[in-house]
This record gives sequence, structure tokens and C-alpha cells, in this order.
Amino acid sequence: GGGAAYERMRRELTPEDGIVLTGCVERDAVAAYFRLLDVGLIPFEVNELTDRACPIKALEYTSCSIPVVSTPLRELSRLKLANVFFLPFDSEAWAAQVCALLTRYRFDQPLEDLTRFHWQTLAREVEALWQKIR
Repeated sequence: GGGAAYERMRRELTPEDGIVLTGCVERDAVAAYFRLLDVGLIPFEVNELTDRACPIKALEYTSCSIPVVSTPLRELSRLKLANVFFLPFDSEAWAAQVCALLTRYRFDQPLEDLTRFHWQTLAREVEALWQKIR
């Protein structure tokens, strides 16, 4: 990350806050950082655009069996991912949910089957749809 908000947070946060701001991470290092995560956060503002979006980050977290706290995005909730927990954004409620996940979430749960999101699967679906409408 970067930008004004990042710089402000970097100045304000202390090691005692337990938050690590990495800045931009090289592509080859991303997997190593994901292995360090306890909980994923998707605090999108809910609006017409985001409500129809599927944040790829949710699928990345899911592929690593990382629990996720997200604002209630319609498209993301439609996927019914077992590791995603929806709450309207409220910092106290989110903090409580993160604490609950850290103490009760079973990190050894089987991985969600994400084959429905593989490019080959999606390409076959598009091709089948194309054949129908041709």
C-alpha cells in the first residue's frame, strides 16, 4: 500500500498495536505474508458498485483457510463462503468479531473448493453460454 492514509497510519501506529504495515510487497513474497495472517478484513463501503463486486482478496483468503470479516457485500454473500463473516462496518463490532475468530475459529478446517473460480472452469462456462446464444 501507499498514499496519504498509509503514511498517517504508519506515523500513528506503534508496535503495541499489533498491526504491521508492509508497504508494497514483491509478488514473490506475497505467499509468505499470507501464511502470517490470522484474519482477513474486507471493510468496503457498501454502495452500488461494491455491492456487485467480488473482491478477489476474499478468494485469496479462502484459498488459505483464513477467516474473513467483511461488510455485507451482496455478490460476496452470494458465494456462501464458510470462512466469510458479514457485519456492517462498526469498529467495535469488527474488533469483537476478530477476537472471537482468533479464539474460536478452527484454522484446520478443510479448504473450500474453489475450482468453480478457476479460469479453465469459467472459460468452459462462458463457452457453453456462447454456444447456447449463437
